Amino acid sequence: MALNTSNPKFQKAILIVLVIAAAGYGYFAYIFGPKQENIKTVEAELSKVEQSLATARAVVQAVDTLLLSGELSKRESELALAEQLIPEKENLAELLETITTIGQEDGVDFTLVEPKAPVQHEIYQERPFAMTLRGGFHQTARFLADVAGLQQVVKPTKLSIA
Repeated sequence: MALNTSNPKFQKAILIVLVIAAAGYGYFAYIFGPKQENIKTVEAELSKVEQSLATARAVVQAVDTLLLSGELSKRESELALAEQLIPEKENLAELLETITTIGQEDGVDFTLVEPKAPVQHEIYQERPFAMTLRGGFHQTARFLADVAGLQQVVKPTKLSIA
């Protein structure tokens, strides 16, 4: 069976096949190929950016770790200071003896020392005392200054001078 190339139907079929082949070649050569190259370029750039991002995240993590360790050491030193100022065990007798000694050295007489009900706070317990002192203005001021200088937290409140 020989092909009849002069048949118009055959010629149309060959023409359609050639047009489709040319369109396919044009698509792959001028559209698909450049887009594939563009995709490869964008993927390479994306890989570089992801690598830069990973490096930046590692740097940020390292800086955060350093900052947090610095913050931790700062908080630890603050805690150590607070532990010095607020003792773990109650030493009221020793504290009252120290305050009395300071008062005697400053020329202040105690006419009343009365314990009040304890006040519970979040991390410590306040032990208030009512004290009545007798002394001159300067002696009382020196006494309050000396009490404020104690290692342990002592807070004179509700002061009235008569």
